Amino acid sequence: MTAPDISYTLSQQDALNQILQRLVDEDYRAIRVLGMTGAGKTAILKNLNNHEKVVDMYEIVIWLTVSREENHRENLSVEKLQHVIAERILVDVEGGTDIETVARKI
Repeated sequence: MTAPDISYTLSQQDALNQILQRLVDEDYRAIRVLGMTGAGKTAILKNLNNHEKVVDMYEIVIWLTVSREENHRENLSVEKLQHVIAERILVDVEGGTDIETVARKI
């Protein structure tokens, strides 16, 4: 994934380093990245996605875009999210009649 250079932006680099530290900490089950539009959340996460530590830690990384903005309502669809996940891990979910069936296949 193409990622912008954030090495010159100390706040973004610091956020990236904090996330990397938490990825190896078993006490963390989820990491939430919040900020205003244009704060650099996507830039940080693209750099995280490409980081050598992440590449070494995970076989597969699934990139999902989820937004609560009015023009992105389709991104909140469970069916849409399941389709993206299934496609990335090469699971055939065709014929899945409901989200529970598809979830079991995934």
